[in-house]
Amino acid sequence: MADSASLRFQKDGKFKILVFTDIHETHRPFRDTLTLINRALDAVDPDLVVYLGDTVDGAFPGATPERVRRALDAVITPVSSRGIPFAPVFGNHDRESGMPNEEQLKIYQQYPGCLLMQGAEGVPGCGNYVVTVKGSSDETDRFALWMIDSGSRISRERLAQGIPDGYAAPEPEQVAWLERRAGELKASNGGRMPGGLLFQHIIVPEIYEALEQVPRGVKGAVKGQENNWKGRYYKLPEGACGKLGEGPCPPCYNTGEFAAMKRCNVLGAFFGHDHVNDFEVLHEGIRLTNCKSTGVRSYGDGIGRGVRVIELHEDEPGTYQTRSIYFSDLVARHLSNPMTGRLSYGQHLQVLRDVGLSVLGTVAAGTAVFAAARKLRKK
Repeated sequence: MADSASLRFQKDGKFKILVFTDIHETHRPFRDTLTLINRALDAVDPDLVVYLGDTVDGAFPGATPERVRRALDAVITPVSSRGIPFAPVFGNHDRESGMPNEEQLKIYQQYPGCLLMQGAEGVPGCGNYVVTVKGSSDETDRFALWMIDSGSRISRERLAQGIPDGYAAPEPEQVAWLERRAGELKASNGGRMPGGLLFQHIIVPEIYEALEQVPRGVKGAVKGQENNWKGRYYKLPEGACGKLGEGPCPPCYNTGEFAAMKRCNVLGAFFGHDHVNDFEVLHEGIRLTNCKSTGVRSYGDGIGRGVRVIELHEDEPGTYQTRSIYFSDLVARHLSNPMTGRLSYGQHLQVLRDVGLSVLGTVAAGTAVFAAARKLRKK
C-alpha cells in the first residue's frame, strides 16, 4: 500500500470528520453503542471517520480471534456500508484483546474505505500514517491528518532506565518519521507545509502544562494521575472549553512529540483514553482536544457518551471547528440498562461476584439464625 492516502474537499469547500473513541466492544456488542454510532453517522454525514483507539475491549474474557473479528465487524460495518472512508489508530486496550494489532490491521483492511496502513518499515508501532485532504478542484494537499500509534504500557527498556511504570509514549523513531514525512509533504507542495491535525489515543504529557494547577477543593478541579502529577489538582484554564472530568493519563516521560508537532504545523491534536474528559485547551499554538468515549461498555458518565465532529474549510487552511454531540442529543435521555456506562466489563463481573457472595452470606447467616432459633425452641 502507498505511504499515504488522500481524500478531497467537497465542492462547497467543506470536509467533515467524525471521531469515535473508546468503543471497547466485544463479540456481544451493546445496542446503545451501535445506536449512537448509526445516529451520529446519519446526523453528521461525514467525509471521514476516525476510530481513535480502544475499539476492542482488551478485558473481555474468551477473546478469541473470531470474537475480536466479530467485535470489529459490529462497529466497522455501519461506516463501511455507507461508503464512508475510515482511518483507525490503535489504543492501549486493542493490543490487550489477545490479537496483535498487526492482525487486527488485516481485518480492518478487508473493509471497503479502510485507510489504515502498517506504516514505514523500521518505525515502532502499528499504524503510523498520514492521510491528506486535497483541494476540491486541484491536487494540492490542503490538510494533513496524522495517525499515530501511542502504544500501551512502557517497555522493559524504559523501566530499566528508571522511568516509573505507566503508559507509553510514541518512540523517538516515530517522532522522527513525523518530521521526515512532513518535510516530504512540504516539498511536494511547492515548499508549503499543509496545516495538520494529529490523532492518537493517549494524550501528550504537555497537557499538564496546559492545565492550571490549583489547591485541593477548587470547584471543577480534578486530581492528577500517573506518577508525575499525583497529589496535585488541576482545572481547565481560562479560555478553555468543555469538561475536565478526570485527571488525564499521559506517559510520564517525554519523547519530544509535542515539540515536533509545532515544527510540523500541527494545528490541533485529538486524543481519547480518558473517557469522561471532553475539552479543548490551547497550548503553545496547538489545540489539545480530549474526545468523549463513544462506547457504553466501559466506565463513563452514562448519556454523556458521545462523538466529536471536526469541520475543515478549504478557504481557511489555518483553522478548523470542532464540537461534541452526545448520546442524550442523538438517542435518548437514558441508557437501555442503567448499569452500562458505569463499570468496565471486568468490574461488572466483580460486582456480580460480590453481590453473589453477599447474597450467599446473607442466606447462610439467616439459615444459621433460623437453626439456632429452632434449637432454642426445642430446649
